[in-house]
Amino acid sequence: MVLMALDHSRDFFGDVRIRPEAIDTTTISLFFTRWVTHFCAPTFLFLAGVSAWMHGRKLSSRKELAWFLITRGVWLIFLEFTVVRFGLLFSMTMGPWFFIVIAAIGTSMILLGLLCWLPHRMVLVIGLIIVFGHNLLDGIQADQLGRLGWVWTFLHQPGYIPWAYLVVAYPVLPWFGLMAVGYGISPYLAAEPQQRRRFAVCVGLTLVAAFLLIRSTNVYGDSQHWSWQPVSMSIDANSASTEMESDDDQAETKNASTETDWTRTLFSFLATSKYPPSLQFMLMTIGPALLLLALFDWMGRENFWVRGLKVFGGVPLFFYLLHFYLLNLGALLLYWTFKGVLISPMRIDVWETVPPEYGFNHPGWLLQVYIGWIVVLAILFPLCLWFGKAKRRGKSVVWSYF
Repeated sequence: MVLMALDHSRDFFGDVRIRPEAIDTTTISLFFTRWVTHFCAPTFLFLAGVSAWMHGRKLSSRKELAWFLITRGVWLIFLEFTVVRFGLLFSMTMGPWFFIVIAAIGTSMILLGLLCWLPHRMVLVIGLIIVFGHNLLDGIQADQLGRLGWVWTFLHQPGYIPWAYLVVAYPVLPWFGLMAVGYGISPYLAAEPQQRRRFAVCVGLTLVAAFLLIRSTNVYGDSQHWSWQPVSMSIDANSASTEMESDDDQAETKNASTETDWTRTLFSFLATSKYPPSLQFMLMTIGPALLLLALFDWMGRENFWVRGLKVFGGVPLFFYLLHFYLLNLGALLLYWTFKGVLISPMRIDVWETVPPEYGFNHPGWLLQVYIGWIVVLAILFPLCLWFGKAKRRGKSVVWSYF
């Protein structure tokens, strides 16, 4: 949740037109500010599957679990198109509808509600087949399917569905695969502390090793291949006017052009596809996430940092819904203070013609992002602490939907 807020702070307190993954123009700080937040969405889906299985153990039947998952999934989709949308744009009418992470989680929960009747190992197998096999479908394009192309856009290929006025940024199939894996693997994470930690570490390290191996081959698992990046050469104006160069200068220039830019090569290696999440993207994120899970489990629930993070993680939906409104209000205040206009920065993404003055891209804008992020977290902490206590005291089943 904390990392997710950093990513969205970059959207609101920076400029959404600046692409951190653009290898030729990004910086180390900007690239890794974005890269570290890639762990959010896949971990959300994975842990949602874990939570579903653990919640099912509290219920008396699979029927109750199926009903809970389906109804909560519908509830999340409703929130995506109402509360979340307004928090992003402060408008319900501007631009198309967006099918993003909360809607993807909700739809995946509905699908899991239909599959939870199966043994958890069978659900795990289905999830693994999807996670490891869905990139075999990359060659299929929505426009090849005619009138049914929208189904493929919804399942696997991000795009626009005209008749629904809907932009699908999170196609359901690979995200559901992650949730199914989380559901199927849950009994191993519910074992005795030492056993579950050993399991999480072993699986986490295996996934990291698998990512490094598969990514290095450029054979399968991501259509966005990595490559060795040469050192960028800037031509000095004075040297450009020189008609002749010495042999030594020519040799030096030739050698410089073949040198490897290790930083940009690392960017290229880590720049895996999130939309939709490729196999390599999921290996890159879920492996370290399992290692962190084992670390936090070893630190213990009374650890200072674990207790602090649990304040946010204990009420994830409340945090998610509220943080957009705080970010948007803070960005509006900045726009009004420094630019003299009141506008939600996220509207930049839905305007066909974007006024160049919109967007915070002045020197030091990334520091502004981090300051805004810390301020929003500071405001959210006591609110989440209060809501978490209220949720734990609540006796109604309604609390389980938040």
